[in-house]
Amino acid sequence: MSISLIFNQKYKSIKSLNDIGLPDLSIITGKNGCGKSHLLEAIEKGSIKANDYSVGEIIRYDYLNFNIGKQNQIYKITLDEYQIKFIDQVKSLRDRPNFKLVRGEFDNPTVNVFKGYRLLDQDTDALSLFISKLNHRNIFDLDNREIQELLDYCFSVGNLLKNNLSSLFLDYAEKLKKDNRSLSAGGKGISESKFNKIWDNDSPWAMLNKMFNEYGLKHKIIAPYKDTDNYTYQAEIEVDGEKINFDDLSSGEKIFCQLILITYRGNLKLPKLLLLDEIDASLHPSMIQKIFNVINEVFIKNGTKVILVTHSPTTVALADESSLFCLANNELKSISQEEAIDILTEGFMSFDKALKIVNKSRSKDLVILTEGKTDVIHFEKALKYLNLFDDLSYEIVSCDSADNLKQFLVGIPKELTQNTIFIGVFDYDDKGNKCYGQFGKEKIINNFSFRQPKEGAGNKKVYAVQIEPHIENCKKQNYYPVEYMYSENILKDHDVLELRTLQELTVNLNDEDIKTYSSRHNSDNMDVSFYKVKNDIKKSFANGVQLDNESRERFRLLFQRVLDVYRSEKN
Repeated sequence: MSISLIFNQKYKSIKSLNDIGLPDLSIITGKNGCGKSHLLEAIEKGSIKANDYSVGEIIRYDYLNFNIGKQNQIYKITLDEYQIKFIDQVKSLRDRPNFKLVRGEFDNPTVNVFKGYRLLDQDTDALSLFISKLNHRNIFDLDNREIQELLDYCFSVGNLLKNNLSSLFLDYAEKLKKDNRSLSAGGKGISESKFNKIWDNDSPWAMLNKMFNEYGLKHKIIAPYKDTDNYTYQAEIEVDGEKINFDDLSSGEKIFCQLILITYRGNLKLPKLLLLDEIDASLHPSMIQKIFNVINEVFIKNGTKVILVTHSPTTVALADESSLFCLANNELKSISQEEAIDILTEGFMSFDKALKIVNKSRSKDLVILTEGKTDVIHFEKALKYLNLFDDLSYEIVSCDSADNLKQFLVGIPKELTQNTIFIGVFDYDDKGNKCYGQFGKEKIINNFSFRQPKEGAGNKKVYAVQIEPHIENCKKQNYYPVEYMYSENILKDHDVLELRTLQELTVNLNDEDIKTYSSRHNSDNMDVSFYKVKNDIKKSFANGVQLDNESRERFRLLFQRVLDVYRSEKN
């Protein structure tokens, strides 16, 4: 691990933290309020030591900096404050002794008055607008609306990006040229080859163009002139030789500009550690992978370590699993993609959970989808004994609920089922029965039923089967969890069962069955339909149970049905 975090002192909600090593690119997630942002702030401030980096070698950038869509609102608040202060300051000038001496210049202003200042073209434009607004009046006669109009023009998002990039690039170019001078001329005497390498490969404009390139864009930022000292420079972006306005950039493209501004502020080189706080929050899911490419190619490969905090399941789903960490209760630990997505989606089937399933299913002949994680454990264990699918590449994946399973089967795009057959296995209970019955239409093969998409749903290779109870009374109760595929002796030996109340047992029964269950309840004459599985023991039971001949045969019948459906599609 190349980023060593060592707790130094408390910072806001970070009261303590375990010492931990992180990879070059680390992605930290966790529930809202767990302290992810405070963690990055603590690293930036030195409250948590990252390697031997000094505070000046660490840069932090948060969501507000990247949330371009909100910038106009942010600037509006700021400009309102500027306007009030500006008006107050102008009015206070009247009381100064030299007021009359300078008023003459403001009564008849021209751009020539400001020739002594280094102005960018956009500054001159703003100044011209300012002067035109005076209309032969002095500055004190401008009303609030006119001042606000001027400020809005000067502080548009596009102009801010252009102004800031222009200033950054120009300052960087001048510093680099100064370093290229001889020691006797006040420079650092860096060689011509090193100067050219930095200018062409490591400068902020070069890095921004690398970002555009890695993002798959034809955009190119125009660099300052390398061989000219005295000139007026303004940043321009071209696409196929045509200049475009900064206001026309997408949110992702503006993020790259902002990222360059923050990483090179006051620096001639990239920081040692870059802290990114939810920069993905405003991005479309299709942009996330490209952001990863940019981070790896522009920062990681150039020696900058990156810690990215996210609350986006999409980011987690697309990340390298070894880069994922979770923060909870002041403890940072490695986490799997599945666990991270579960934390962020809290059980709902999201685009990202579906994406995770698809990613795990690539190049598989068959994917068996289940309602829950313990189903996966039972199915995998049974298939090891049965050897039914030995000639198939298959994957068993949990969708975490009956609703999610149905949602995935209905919503999976046809294109993803061209080479892989998806078969969902629903539990036999109230929820499983309902979702199974709502999916597609019923078909019969080898005297058992399964379901497939209705006509008009496209030629998708997607099917559903349901666990079939071997106990008739369990059908009456609409309750036959996967655990009931084991023998009654195994269930009792593992203390899996607890007695259901009479109210639970009789809620859906007719009068005759109610009488039967009432007479047998709490007697020695009860089958497993009188019980239910203890929720808190399901996982440990799944991990520890061994199949006997009885349970092995029940699983064989279920998977033979799955195999028959698979073969019917292949044939």
